[in-house]
Amino acid sequence: MNKFLKSNRLIFNLVQEEDAYFILQLRNNESLNKFLSKSVVTEEDQKKWIREYKKREMEKEEFYFRIDKKDGEQLGFVRIYNIDYEENTFTWGSWIIKEERPLYSAIESALIIYEYAFYDLGMSKAIFDVRKENVGVLKFHKKFGAIKLYEDELNEYFELSRENYEEQKEKRYKKYLLDR
Repeated sequence: MNKFLKSNRLIFNLVQEEDAYFILQLRNNESLNKFLSKSVVTEEDQKKWIREYKKREMEKEEFYFRIDKKDGEQLGFVRIYNIDYEENTFTWGSWIIKEERPLYSAIESALIIYEYAFYDLGMSKAIFDVRKENVGVLKFHKKFGAIKLYEDELNEYFELSRENYEEQKEKRYKKYLLDR
């Protein structure tokens, strides 16, 4: 399965082993990785991780996407994980986009994630955390209507319901999406 998802200017493809090198390029970039879990792996380690991930993908437990512009330029990656089909909740993260990216790439990639999780997977709520120091991403999620649940020393924890997402989408973001 090589499912792909689209917005007006982006395409998501499920990660493949050949994406390992680009993943490492981004994850080892000091200015991009400061809010991600640290990983010191080789390209072969990354390929092995992808092979294991593909098993979770087949079970619909996790989805890891490469973010591309429609012209084929690779921009970054994002994951949906901790999918709970009984509670209809999911987490998304591991969101990393290269420095030379179009301004729309963050908003459109977030919209694709929400559209896929809420409508294709049938989820009703996103649950996620953001590092407190990641001020831009905190602002981004709050603008989307995410509600802060609590915080600890390192992170703020949020939820975004499908209803809140739909409200914000109608107000601000619908122009970024293709007609479904």
